[in-house]
Amino acid sequence: MKIGRSYDLTDGIDTAMGKKRHSEESSSTANKKQKQAEKDSTSKQFAQIIKNPAESPSKASATPSQRVLLLAQLCYEAEHDSTFAKELSKVAGDGVTQAAQALAKSINSEKPLLSKLTRMTPDGSARISPLPVFPSLAEYLDQCPNSLPILPPILDPKVENMVFTLVSNVHHAEQVQSYERLEYLGDSYIEMCARRLAYQYFPHQMEGELSQLCQTLVKNATLSRFSFAYGFDDRLKLQKGFFESGSKDFKQKFQKIYGDVFEAYAAALVVADPENGFHVLERWLTILWKPILLKHQNRVPFDPDAKLKLTQKLAGKGIKIEWVDEGEKPFKGGAIFTVAVYITGWGWQKERLGSGKGESKKEAGMWASTEALTNPSTAVIAAVKKEFDAQVAEERAKEGGPDPKRIELLEKAFKGIDCGL
Repeated sequence: MKIGRSYDLTDGIDTAMGKKRHSEESSSTANKKQKQAEKDSTSKQFAQIIKNPAESPSKASATPSQRVLLLAQLCYEAEHDSTFAKELSKVAGDGVTQAAQALAKSINSEKPLLSKLTRMTPDGSARISPLPVFPSLAEYLDQCPNSLPILPPILDPKVENMVFTLVSNVHHAEQVQSYERLEYLGDSYIEMCARRLAYQYFPHQMEGELSQLCQTLVKNATLSRFSFAYGFDDRLKLQKGFFESGSKDFKQKFQKIYGDVFEAYAAALVVADPENGFHVLERWLTILWKPILLKHQNRVPFDPDAKLKLTQKLAGKGIKIEWVDEGEKPFKGGAIFTVAVYITGWGWQKERLGSGKGESKKEAGMWASTEALTNPSTAVIAAVKKEFDAQVAEERAKEGGPDPKRIELLEKAFKGIDCGL
C-alpha cells in the first residue's frame, strides 16, 4: 500500500495519512490572472536572490545557524515532498529542481550532519534544553516549523535495523532483535513527553482534561500517521498477506502495527544516543504534535464556577436546566464520562447548550457548563430572561401592587409554559 508523503502541520494531522496537498485550478479568469501574477512575483524574487545572494531574505532575518537549519529542512522537503518539488520546478525549471534534489539527497545521506542539525536549537546552540520556558505554549510552538521536520537519524545501525524488523520475520532465538522490545520502551518515552508538555503548558487544566490530551497525542491513530509521513511502511518488511483488508479488525491492526513501529523508532533514538536522545525525541514530537496542541489550547478555559454561573444566568420559576449523562468510554486506567446540559423554558424545548468530558461525571458536567456559557444560544436565552425580569419588576413596582393576570401573561409569553399562578 503506497501512501502519499505530503504533510503540512498547518493543515492538521490528517494530511499525514496521505491526503496530498493540491489546489484546483479556478475556472475564472480573475483567479488565473492572480495565480500567474503570484508565480511571476515568486520567479522574480528567486532570480533576484540568485543574482544578489547577499540580499537574500533569509540572510537578513536569520543567524548563520538558523540558515543552516533552514537549508537542511529545505533539502529534506526537496527529497521527500513531491509537492515542494513540483512548485520548485514551476518557479525555477526542471534543471534547477533536479540539481536541488541531487544536492538534497547527498546532504540527507550524511547521518553525522543530520544528527548534528537535529540536535541544534533554533538559536544555534548545540545542546537542547528540555522543555524551554516560554510564557505560553503558542510562543514555544512559534519556534517550531509548520512542515514535516527532519527525521532524526538513529546513530546505531543495529538498533535502527531492529525498528523495522517484525517479530514474525525472525527466528525464535533472534526475537530479541525485533522491534517489539523497542516498542515496549518507546511507548513509555512518548507517554512521558506528552505528559511533560501537558503539565508544563496547560497549568490550569484538571487531570482528566490533561489525560484526554495525552491520549490523543499517543494513540495509534496519531502515531501511525507519522509512520506513513516518514515512509516507515516502505521500510518495514511484512510477510505477503499480513494485512487482510477484508478482515473485521483490519483498520485497528493496521494502526497498531505502524503505531508500534513509530514507538520503536522513538525508543531507538534514545537507546542509540543515551546522552541527548531523549531531548531530540521530545523536540521532534513537539513539532509533530503542534496542530493537536494548538487545537487543544484554543478550547474554552475551564471555569470551576461555570455551573453556578449558568444557573444564575438562565434559571427561573418553571425553567428546567438538566445535566444528562451520555455514557462513558473506558481507557487505560479509568474511563471518560460525557455529560451534556439542556434547558427547557424561555421558549426553548430541550435545547442542548453544551457538552463535556471528564474522568468523573462531576468533572464532565463542569466542562459542559463551561461550554454552555460560551454558546450563542445561551446569550439569546439570557436576554429573554433579562427582558422578562425587567417587565415583571416594572409590574411589581406599580402602586397598589402587581396585577397577577399581567404577570401570568408575561410568564406564558416569555417562558412558553403555564406556571400555575
